[in-house]
Amino acid sequence: MTIKPALGVAVAAFASLVSGCGSGNPPMPAAPSGISDASAGSGDAARGGLQVSGTVARVSGTCPALRFLVGGVTVDTDRATVFSPGTCANVVSGAGVVVIGTRSAANTMAASSVAVRGTTSR
Repeated sequence: MTIKPALGVAVAAFASLVSGCGSGNPPMPAAPSGISDASAGSGDAARGGLQVSGTVARVSGTCPALRFLVGGVTVDTDRATVFSPGTCANVVSGAGVVVIGTRSAANTMAASSVAVRGTTSR
């Protein structure tokens, strides 16, 4: 796995994700799967943040401690992870996500935030 800078792609993917929230047909995140540097605007870049986006697969665990795959990357969440919009219950197989976090092991991320497409907080 390679870590690649993707500032423009990351910003575009997040903007696409946010713009789709609350609409009838939200777009899938535009960034390719795989881990990349988080955008400077996220606040996580200063802490060495990384980003992965794509479709959720193989969800296991109990909220808020989940483990799932996104583009071949294992993502772990915990009680400190921020889910937006919605909650960890919105992380289901097939959902599109943008995850910001830090590398915790080879091909594994500890998520600080998970944005799930097509969900609304109510």
